[in-house]
Amino acid sequence: MMRYCKLMGEQYLFFCRHGYRDDLTDNSYPFNPGLTTLGIAQSKLLAKELKKYSISKIIASPYIRTLETAKIISEKLGKCYAIDCCIGEWLNVEWMSQMPKLYTRNEISERYPMARFDKPLVNIDYLYPENIQQFKMRCLKTAEAINALSDSVLFVTHGRVLSEICANLTHTNENNFQTDICCLTILKRNDSNEIWEIVLNGSIEHITKYIKIFQR
Repeated sequence: MMRYCKLMGEQYLFFCRHGYRDDLTDNSYPFNPGLTTLGIAQSKLLAKELKKYSISKIIASPYIRTLETAKIISEKLGKCYAIDCCIGEWLNVEWMSQMPKLYTRNEISERYPMARFDKPLVNIDYLYPENIQQFKMRCLKTAEAINALSDSVLFVTHGRVLSEICANLTHTNENNFQTDICCLTILKRNDSNEIWEIVLNGSIEHITKYIKIFQR
């Protein structure tokens, strides 16, 4: 298994989608459910996969499903993670009828001791509703901020956000990216090339390989 690390002249970015969300029984925070038992198991397999890579920082969306996914990953990697609304879910009127109820800073600090509140990638007003133009502009500004980073960062986010930001970084179309639950996408950049290259596109091999084992 190849191990990606920051070699001289190379930088990697890691993007993952959260585990399976509990839409059926978790209604305590409207439009903001946590993970199911399956989602927790998926996140543990993703964390095990990420252990193979050299990741210097973790940034997570402030939703419960991404916080729980990031918690599992951060415990496995032994790293704290920053909370940033820049990579939060698209506030789409077709997906939700109001602004999702998010945890307060105090609630996040109490529930997730490894969570941190660093300076956001971009200063934005993260407000409902968010039309497609506003969403795309947020992702573009976030991608521009990510492009200025020098670290190998992991982003724990949402499918539509993942594809939009990666499309901006790679100068491709968002439909080119696979965004299955708990997938992993890896981008690479060389010093001689400002455009990011796709190394891994929405892989869920870290999950399906175990399914194959049990099906034998």
